[in-house]
Amino acid sequence: MPSVPVKTCLSFLPASKTELNGILKETYSADLIELRLDHLNDIPFSDIRKSFKQPVIITLRMPEEGGFWKYTSEKRIPLFQAALDSGMDYIDLEWKYSQSILDGLVLKDKSKVILSHHTSERNFDNLLNIYEQMKKIPADIYKLIFTANDINDNLVALQLQQMLKDDAGKFIIHAMGEPGKISRILGALRGNAWTYVSQDSVKETASGQLSVNEFNAYHLAEKSSHTRIIGLVGYPIAQSFGWILHNKLTHICKQKMGETFSPANDFIYLNFPVMDFHNFWEKWKDIISGLSITIPHKEKVTLVADVVSPEVQSSGVCNTILKRDDKWYGHNTDYLAIADLLKPYLEKLQEGVLIIGTGGTARTSIAVLKDLGIESVFITGRNEERGLELSKIFSVSFLSREELGGNRIAGMIQTTPVGMYPKVNEIPEEAKLLKPGQIVLDVIFNPAKTEFLKAAEKLGCKIISGRDMYLNQAWRQFQLFSGLEIDFYLVEDAAREIWGNLE
Repeated sequence: MPSVPVKTCLSFLPASKTELNGILKETYSADLIELRLDHLNDIPFSDIRKSFKQPVIITLRMPEEGGFWKYTSEKRIPLFQAALDSGMDYIDLEWKYSQSILDGLVLKDKSKVILSHHTSERNFDNLLNIYEQMKKIPADIYKLIFTANDINDNLVALQLQQMLKDDAGKFIIHAMGEPGKISRILGALRGNAWTYVSQDSVKETASGQLSVNEFNAYHLAEKSSHTRIIGLVGYPIAQSFGWILHNKLTHICKQKMGETFSPANDFIYLNFPVMDFHNFWEKWKDIISGLSITIPHKEKVTLVADVVSPEVQSSGVCNTILKRDDKWYGHNTDYLAIADLLKPYLEKLQEGVLIIGTGGTARTSIAVLKDLGIESVFITGRNEERGLELSKIFSVSFLSREELGGNRIAGMIQTTPVGMYPKVNEIPEEAKLLKPGQIVLDVIFNPAKTEFLKAAEKLGCKIISGRDMYLNQAWRQFQLFSGLEIDFYLVEDAAREIWGNLE
């Protein structure tokens, strides 16, 4: 179980009293409410207190404290006092300026103080020293926030949370910015008193803040500080929905299985947007328990696997790695998914298949076709050097775009990102080779039907969506990560609900 209950604090930064009044009319499900009232002077504290059943945090921050309060610091003192007199539960003060404000206040019996400090410092020892300095001023919660430059800065926050575990429930430590989101998510399980969330992604009050819906999608209340960490590594991955799907599936299985669902089955799934795989691996390999791997790392990861599956051996590509008994096992669920989808059309595909692209998924597709006995395989793509390399490895033909027209093609597998969200109107040049009756697979899953597939369907081709491939391989991945055997329909139903909410 988590060392402290997982709590959310819904944060608002109203730009006017009118906006504040609109906030007060709504009902919210968060555990706490934070009102950042920097833009206001005449503040209706009694109305605020009546409007919320939850504990309320009041803060007024000056520009040098990262806020927008345009008056003097001293002018805040009577407002903080009015907040306390009206029954507000917390006031949030910048640590460096807090003593002068505290000296001017009469604290009530139930009054609680949050001391905050936002810094550009990212060094662990220096941040630990700042925290120890902050604790010299008595307070109920110590909030230490720094800005993450890259994903590895999350490790500093996690290290601090671990070092200060005896203070669990009395601190809030995380990194700001998009690269620091992981520290907010895992911090909820590792001692943070609560996690700040926004009403939606447009109304975040701090960089990298999760929306309520995003936070809830992790089902953190069901997790603990010992929950295994698994995720997706690649770049770019902002378009991926895998983190929602895998977290939802663990939730569904827990609900269905009850007490038979064990910690060994459970995990939390995160996004790791990483360009330098080996640097990431060296920093995170002792913390994570498994990974999904996407472009551009599907071949690099084979170098760190201790044992690889036959599909990885055949393709030289690994899209799933899992730790068991201190060894890393590499798998290629893309291979198995593509094989499943193509098997019904083997007789037709014997006439010839064109692979568009020369990356990891292209390599997997070639391996599948060769292992299924398809001899007539062609590849094309902008990277001629890479294409010629693949042609030698698999004994297939690499053709330039000018050479493509003279070959009989019964099937096409599109493996490039052309047409992927957000550039959904793009279409590969090879679309001009589409002909009626072909079998056409586009591995892109967002959107479900790319412009390439639309063009193929219009000509009367049999089309296979990247979503079909994605769900097949995700089903296999989830079973590897969880150690559970689940029906495919559970994955389909979960994905249908997710995509229905997003589209």
